[in-house]
Amino acid sequence: MNVTSNNIAKNRIDWLDTAKCSGMLLVFLGHLLESGDPSFSELVTTNRYIYSFHMPMFFLLAGMFFKPSPARFGKLVISKFKSRLVPVLFFTLITLPFWQYPSTWLITNVDPNTVNNHLWRLIRGFPNLNWPCWFLVCLMVVELIASELVPMLNTRRKLLFAILALYIVGRLVTDKAPLAAIGALEARQTIWFLQESFVALSFYLVGYTLAQSNMLDREITHFKRLALLLFLLCIYALTSQLDFSSYTIAKVNMSSSEHGNWLYFPIAAISGSLIFLLFSQLVPSCRLIAYIGNNTLPLIGLNGLFLHFFNKQIAIWCDGLAVGLPLVILYIVVSLACLLVCLPIVWLLNRFAPLMIGKWR
Repeated sequence: MNVTSNNIAKNRIDWLDTAKCSGMLLVFLGHLLESGDPSFSELVTTNRYIYSFHMPMFFLLAGMFFKPSPARFGKLVISKFKSRLVPVLFFTLITLPFWQYPSTWLITNVDPNTVNNHLWRLIRGFPNLNWPCWFLVCLMVVELIASELVPMLNTRRKLLFAILALYIVGRLVTDKAPLAAIGALEARQTIWFLQESFVALSFYLVGYTLAQSNMLDREITHFKRLALLLFLLCIYALTSQLDFSSYTIAKVNMSSSEHGNWLYFPIAAISGSLIFLLFSQLVPSCRLIAYIGNNTLPLIGLNGLFLHFFNKQIAIWCDGLAVGLPLVILYIVVSLACLLVCLPIVWLLNRFAPLMIGKWR
């Protein structure tokens, strides 16, 4: 089996779908934990660990699927509009009844008077009415830049230099301190997540480099793989702890360009991502895991319904049932249940509205 990006594009690879499935569970869990009682330190700590790497992992995974497009840039823009922005618009549309008539659905934590303002911000690329879709907007920008940039990076040295340069530029244009120094703090996030796309693209190129080098597909013994996992766990544990310089819900949050420490964040993000990728190679494949991994896009959109409308009530219910580690386990189980509840809707969308979830072929 060869895991180059061209072959990935042609054939589904089981362990990559497993990694995407686990990443999707982390999205549901992370957003539910955000709604939990912040006085429960176990919830806060678990959420900080999730945010330290789960979105970089999604960009890294996307980079592993990159292949040069023979189409002209204009046609590529149209293609990405259909596969990325049409789903954003669709999943924003399905949230409108909940936003505009919350009392009908017994929802008390949203303000219908803000809908028009949120729709206006959508023109600037901010899907406030279905915030998990920010990833699709940013990914589209990343993919368009990559289509022009990657063909020029024809050596390993150029790739590594580009990863470092993009990360540095991304941090300079998103960090508060440099922007405040030049009097441009309000420009921290402009339109279409353009500034954040530089940081995201650095992780995207890490994934592309991994796919091109077959580093994750080499035949190694289980002992060596476990030893590598242990080494990466040590690196991740050390760097993530160093990055947690303040006790907050999400020290790292790419959607709002919060990246933590310049050095510790990328090391923790990449090592955490590699841990999940290597672990996914050890997990036996099954149809359910593969199906979830192959449908992360509609699941991202459906997660927005939970994030905005239902997670707060679910979290209050969970917080009243357990404390400590049992509470964290309960959150994991409930998050998995929420994900599974979405699967019949995903099936219906694939069957009757595939274009709305980006499947135009």
